[in-house]
Amino acid sequence: MNYDLHIIGSRNGYEKYPHDGLDDELKQCSALHRGDETLVISHAPEIIHYVYFHHIGQKGTHEFVGLSLTFNGVYFRNVKKAFDVMERIFETAVYGSSMIHVADNGQVEFNSQSFYDQNAQYNQLKKETQRIIDTLPRNCIVALPRSFRIGQGNATVNLEEGEIVVADKVAQYDRVAVTRDAGHSGLSDIQERLARLHDQNVEWEKKYDKERKKKKQFSLVIVLLLLLLVGGAAAAYVIRENFSEIGSLEESVLQRDQELAQKKDDINQHKMHIARLEDTVVKQKNEMAELGQRLSRYASLRYSVGLPAESNNSYDEGYAMWFYADVPVVIDELSLRAKKSGYVQIVLRDSDGDYISSETVYASTSFSEKSVNLKIPSSGYYSLTAESSGMRLQYNSTNRSIYRTMGSGPLRIKGCCGRGGSYSSAQQDYYQYFYNIKYHVEL
Repeated sequence: MNYDLHIIGSRNGYEKYPHDGLDDELKQCSALHRGDETLVISHAPEIIHYVYFHHIGQKGTHEFVGLSLTFNGVYFRNVKKAFDVMERIFETAVYGSSMIHVADNGQVEFNSQSFYDQNAQYNQLKKETQRIIDTLPRNCIVALPRSFRIGQGNATVNLEEGEIVVADKVAQYDRVAVTRDAGHSGLSDIQERLARLHDQNVEWEKKYDKERKKKKQFSLVIVLLLLLLVGGAAAAYVIRENFSEIGSLEESVLQRDQELAQKKDDINQHKMHIARLEDTVVKQKNEMAELGQRLSRYASLRYSVGLPAESNNSYDEGYAMWFYADVPVVIDELSLRAKKSGYVQIVLRDSDGDYISSETVYASTSFSEKSVNLKIPSSGYYSLTAESSGMRLQYNSTNRSIYRTMGSGPLRIKGCCGRGGSYSSAQQDYYQYFYNIKYHVEL
């Protein structure tokens, strides 16, 4: 799948790589970034950008790093999945020190070199991004709808308002800034732990320096007391007390050193855990590749469903054929016959009546096979209709026994009803319009 990847940041005002004509669009998207993380979805005819921003550095600053994925003709069907994918790419960039890294204090920082001087790191990040996209479910990325509006300006929405609300905003506005309530990820957990360890280390170093100064002061006191030993028993008593306190301080310093060693060991354990997770990801990728090879063999099979093309004198219009798909399939061919020759628009809709795709074919007064490309994106109920006014097509009288012969396979015809009705109103007394349907499974 073709895509473009850009990385942007607030260093030196604004920085982007690679350098191309997207500067103005990405700057407009960055103006919509608020809070810790924002996903801005921007679209134009046939193009859609997913621009993910994440705050870095100290709280209260306006520093950020951004990642942009640009697709041509396709988009993420689920906005939450798009958010999660962009967050995974961001975490991959941090773990691999691809232009950014996590400092000892838990803060995400830019690498010392400019983006332009880190071409190798960028290429590695793009390779990892391709791996993440390749392991997504097949129906996660679908064709870009033609119903998206252009020229409606910007909008902001919270992901917690629901997928339907967010999807409506994306369809209506040029740019939609999607925010979400603070989440939790492995990277956030590591940042918090490193920040706490860093603060503890700083505090312990201050205490250690303070105690070292006290020790020097006590040593000086001991020397003076030795010089004043002739002062009697009171001076001797003070010296003993100081020695006792020095021993206590040394014991405290030793305990702090042991705690620091334990914290360093905890950090090493986290690094080992991250390495194990990376090994698990590689293993799962190999398993997915093996599964894909097995499934591809099934995808090469061709199926057929529906009544054979046998002529009669029954014609009408305005009805829909309902069927159920177990998996994503593509209808390749079908046959139909019209009372008079003319063009017919064949429309595929989902269970809610929403448009999926269509084909326009020429129907004659005798049966003829028509090559089509009607893609059913996922499992569920779908309908086929002939939506050309005045074109009456052949149908057959049937019964449940005949429909039972069409009740197996990945695509099963369930019945017919008036156009605009739902699949629950489909009847099996008639078979409407589309004969000898040929299709294949798309994996």
